[in-house]
Amino acid sequence: MAPVVRQIQKHIANSATDADSSGTYRIAEINKALELAVAAKIDSLQLKAIAGKSETLNWYFTDQSESYTKDFLQFSELKKDTFYIAMAKRDLGRYYATKGKDTLAYGLLNNAKQLLDNRGKEDQEMYILLLQSDIVERSNDYGMVADLNVDVLKLNKKNNNRYYYASANNNLGIADKSMHNYRKAIENFEKAADSTDEPEDRWIIKNNIGLSYTYLGDYAKARPIFESVIQKTTVDATKARAYDNLGFMYYKAGDAKSLEYYKKGYEIRSNNPMLASDRIVSELHLSDYYKNSNPTLAVQYATTAYDRATKMRRIDDRLEALKRLTALSSGVAVKSYSLKFQGLNDSISRVRQSKKNTFAQIKYEYKDTQEENLRRKASEAQKTAQLAKAETQKLGLGILILIGGGAIFFVIRRMQQKSREEKLLESYKTETRIAKKVHDELANDVFNVMTFAEIKDLSDTENKEILLESLDKIYTGSRNISRENSSIDTGTLYPEQLKEVIKGYKSEQVNVMSSGMDQINWDEVDPTKKIVVYRVLQELLVNMKKHSKSSLVVVRFQLDGNRIQIDYSDNGVGIDKNKLAVKNGLRNVETRIESISGSYTFDAVPNKGFKVSFSFPK
Repeated sequence: MAPVVRQIQKHIANSATDADSSGTYRIAEINKALELAVAAKIDSLQLKAIAGKSETLNWYFTDQSESYTKDFLQFSELKKDTFYIAMAKRDLGRYYATKGKDTLAYGLLNNAKQLLDNRGKEDQEMYILLLQSDIVERSNDYGMVADLNVDVLKLNKKNNNRYYYASANNNLGIADKSMHNYRKAIENFEKAADSTDEPEDRWIIKNNIGLSYTYLGDYAKARPIFESVIQKTTVDATKARAYDNLGFMYYKAGDAKSLEYYKKGYEIRSNNPMLASDRIVSELHLSDYYKNSNPTLAVQYATTAYDRATKMRRIDDRLEALKRLTALSSGVAVKSYSLKFQGLNDSISRVRQSKKNTFAQIKYEYKDTQEENLRRKASEAQKTAQLAKAETQKLGLGILILIGGGAIFFVIRRMQQKSREEKLLESYKTETRIAKKVHDELANDVFNVMTFAEIKDLSDTENKEILLESLDKIYTGSRNISRENSSIDTGTLYPEQLKEVIKGYKSEQVNVMSSGMDQINWDEVDPTKKIVVYRVLQELLVNMKKHSKSSLVVVRFQLDGNRIQIDYSDNGVGIDKNKLAVKNGLRNVETRIESISGSYTFDAVPNKGFKVSFSFPK
């Protein structure tokens, strides 16, 4: 090994030391490594040094990291190095997460993980999943938090890394605790506490275990845990949290000792500027304690908590403070606090739901890509095996053609006669359905518009706006009826037409996604089957719009050998399985699928969404 290479590697190793927690020594060492690598023109070490500097800036000099990491990404792309492209996107994702740009951060991290798939970089993949978990937790999507950390544990089976095992189980515990699954939370926290190598991390986790027992009302188990943490930890944040949790436990138990421990936690937090956000929790707890014995003091603590949370942009703490102020106030103040709470709660709910939908879409598309890659490999193997069979099949096929020719001629003649009868019946059903929809959905609106135009002054701007909105509603309704009953192009434009009908049900209230459609060669699919697919999805989407109250709909297409599978799911109100049989729209779905030799399953549970999976031969 050349001396310069050893020098570069030494400086890179020094940059990762724990000797200087401020980062000054680290950045000096990585700069020396980078300078030597550039002078020596060794691309691999230059990339390694640039990656080290990007990560160091990200951790210790955040404000300088964005520009440098973008240059790192550009250089990695120039060198076409997939690993370092992934590292640059990971660092950018982490940076944007610290700046609150969660959607951008999550997408970059997901792309980074995708680049690392099946490359033997499990540690890096697990780290990215934990970063994504932190982002998703801020949107209170604890179901996805659980999914991401289960993925961490799956990847960790190969490496058995104690840090990632402990982190994932702790996150699973937090998700379970937030969803009120306290016993399951304790189980996951115990796994995390037993596997961590860091004593202070163990006391943080123990705090969570004690809090879970408190919520269960098992104070006898909670108390010694908090007392042990107070005795053993040397970190102010952990000690203050244990005091506050112990106070909360006594408060839940109706014991006046709670004030003593609340105050001890509050004192530690008040004397440490780094614990300002934790101080809000103490103020909220003290407001609860005084709400009956000293309402004026309770209001003071709640007001201080609200002001501090507003300054620090902590939305959930602001909401908690507003809840208390609303309950403690009277007269005009009640209305003021109530309106503030409602406006803030509605706003953050919309933002979080939007983020949840985006995170779900990114994750869904990522998993779909993974599965498509696996299907492609399986398909290639299958084609190789099929080629071997092809020659032997030719002889048998010729014989079958001769035998079956006469029978086919007879069947075709019979089917032609039956088809004419079915077309007449279908035409009558279509006319009846259109007439009913026009009567039910448009007739009343037309009559109302005519009446409005007769009795209102249309020179008035407001009346004119109302009239135009009503006409636009009628136009949209008639267009929808036309679309639902129009002829279907089964030629080359079919995929686009199918995408359009799915997109047509997307709105501000409902996010409709589809994937995998382009993986299917629709030119090879029988035209009759294309029509059935179109009408079935249309029927399901119409049913969703009318009844389900969904905010997210996913339609997924897959090719499994010679069969096409389509999965529809929504997160709406669902339906009792016992009532499925009486739904006319769903009977139509069943009939259509059966007509193309397809199979189907319905999965419907009240308040837990609705799923339909069906498949049929191409």
